[in-house]
Parts: sequence; structure tokens; C-alpha cells
Amino acid sequence: MWPFILLAAFDAALGKRGPYTITSKARRTAGPRAILAPIHLATAVIVVSAALVGVMRDAHHSTGLIAAAGAVVLLSVIVSATELLDFPSPYDPRLLVTARKRRG
Repeated sequence: MWPFILLAAFDAALGKRGPYTITSKARRTAGPRAILAPIHLATAVIVVSAALVGVMRDAHHSTGLIAAAGAVVLLSVIVSATELLDFPSPYDPRLLVTARKRRG
């Protein structure tokens, strides 16, 4: 995969413009919105619960372990929050009109 990224970077650096294939996009159908959010939130709750049990039992853990647990909780909450965001439709016909006007 990296050779294609390298070639694309060279094309972008040289300002190469040319035709490219546009794939059709499908509109997302109504269905369950949050698939991973409950799993990630459960992970965060389990890690926080384990930390609280450790604090109550006066357990001493390394700073690295505490930092890793904090990172897991933070990232799990971020993933859960981003999954609940609304994103625009994958195809906006107004962009085509704007692009055609720019080309002349």
C-alpha cells in the first residue's frame, strides 16, 4: 500500500492533474446507529471499576499502568462519542455544479 501513497504524494507535489474514476456512494439506510459505542463504553466502565477497586484495596500500581488505563478510558469514550455524530451524505450534487462552474 505504501508505494501507492508515495506515488500519490509525488503527483500532488508536482501538481499533476488528470481524470480519475469516481465511485458511486450509497446513502446509509436507517438502522442501528451505535454499534461500537456500547462496547467501548462498557470497556471504559470496566477499566474505571477495576481502578476504583484497586484504590479501595490500597493497591499500588506503576505510573505506566495508570497512564495506559487512562488512555484506554479516554479513547473508548472518544470512539463512543464520535460514533454518535451525524455525518453529511457521501455525495453532494452541489459540489458537481460548483466544480463545473470553476472549469468554465
